[in-house]
Amino acid sequence: MIELSWYLYDRNPLAKRLINVMKVFLVGEGLGVHAEDADVQEVIDDFWNDPQNSMDINLPEYVKELAIFGEQLFQVSRNPIDGRVRLWYIDPWEIFSVAYARG
Repeated sequence: MIELSWYLYDRNPLAKRLINVMKVFLVGEGLGVHAEDADVQEVIDDFWNDPQNSMDINLPEYVKELAIFGEQLFQVSRNPIDGRVRLWYIDPWEIFSVAYARG
């Protein structure tokens, strides 16, 4: 399905236009997160502007790829020394199976 989704996005101008319109509608010229508490805002800014995360650059692509593939997976890691949180994007092409545990 992922291969078919990418093929349709890549080859069909209408599909590409619809995905891009949806991306612009959701993200526009960028998003920001603001907190009233200065300490919380500092944590948000550290996450948002971290070179690995680069949310200003990556968020529109994440939105576009979610619209194309219908799924996303992020590995989240926290540095135990300074507490910084980083996202690691895992490409849907690399997901071969999903295991779940019954609760």
